[in-house]
Amino acid sequence: MSSLRLSKLNEYIRRAIAVNFQEPVWITAEIASVKESRGHWYLELAEKENEDIVAQASAVLWRLNFLNLYKHFPSELELLLKAGNDIRIQVFVEYHVRFGLKLVINNIDPKFTYGQIAQKRAATIQKLIDQHLWQRNKETELAVAIKNIAVISSKSAAGKSDFHDHLMQNNYQYSFNVKYFYAAMQGQNTEEEVCSSLEKIIKQSWKYELVVIIRGGGAKLDLIDFDSYRISAKIATVPIPVIVGIGHSTDESVADLNAFQSVKTPTAAAEFIVNHNLDFETDMLGILQEIKDASNDLFVAQKQNIHEHEMRILALAKQQFILQQQWLDQYTQTIYMRLHNLIQIQELELRNLENHIESRNPFAILKSGYTMVIQKGKWVKRLKDLSSEEAFDIKFEDDSLSVKTN
Repeated sequence: MSSLRLSKLNEYIRRAIAVNFQEPVWITAEIASVKESRGHWYLELAEKENEDIVAQASAVLWRLNFLNLYKHFPSELELLLKAGNDIRIQVFVEYHVRFGLKLVINNIDPKFTYGQIAQKRAATIQKLIDQHLWQRNKETELAVAIKNIAVISSKSAAGKSDFHDHLMQNNYQYSFNVKYFYAAMQGQNTEEEVCSSLEKIIKQSWKYELVVIIRGGGAKLDLIDFDSYRISAKIATVPIPVIVGIGHSTDESVADLNAFQSVKTPTAAAEFIVNHNLDFETDMLGILQEIKDASNDLFVAQKQNIHEHEMRILALAKQQFILQQQWLDQYTQTIYMRLHNLIQIQELELRNLENHIESRNPFAILKSGYTMVIQKGKWVKRLKDLSSEEAFDIKFEDDSLSVKTN
């Protein structure tokens, strides 16, 4: 039985591929892994069915071609070449006798990747809806005033400094307590580290009034990490409001849509907090002014009421004084009349008594022609009381006669 040398077989394969793939072809696949070395990009491509790999191949984007593509979409090229992305690429199919099959990337269709991202976003949102996790954080209530804040950010992010400076140096001198939980904000570790930070915050959520997720700006595909189902599902379970400010002015991630509030930048997140507290202070000042105005109105009304009462009391007092004065005058007159009558009666009785006394006066009796017998300085009214052995006097009106006995 004859046989072929491996090199001969591989040469036949190379010729067959060269004949059949003289022009580049467009293919779709998922980037399983990617690495860059000296400006060259090496990709492992895969096709999956129900999460099982049914096809796999290696691809390379040489440095010169990378630079050429970079001119057309500089802010997105590196983000397109990211593990997990579905990608549509134009490739030259090459086969090397020693190194085997390799796909050399000639062009990339970013719209395909965007479409795949949109489909995945829609699927993620539907899954959250089906599991009753969609926009559940919006049902939480924002504290009337914010003081303690948990912030998820990368340690070196420029957005972190912008947020911190704008928050702490606000024009209203509000003070805040900020606790930072550091996590990757892009790349393959983003999902795991952000979810881990959220879990830590959930366990001590009573310490905070608000959670803020921030990072610096970036290209559209930077948002892919925050389309993660796990991140949005975790946000849904946070019992306090979550604000997402991941620095993109035109597009929103699933996390943006599923959080309590989405803002465009870290600075806008700080402004949201400061303005919320300003609204609270303004409301309080308004209420205090209303209380002050109501108190002033009540004071004026009560003062007027007291004045009216004073006037009524003075009028009543004056009226009562007049009535009492009249009554006193009448009573005085009555007393005067009664006293006058009483004095007249007493004077009459006194005159009668004087007359009676006068009528009983011995001297008055003597004037009537009667005489008095006086013995030992006493008036003798009865004969039996007269001693025949003692001298006595007979008293007349004009004189007296002494009678001596034997």
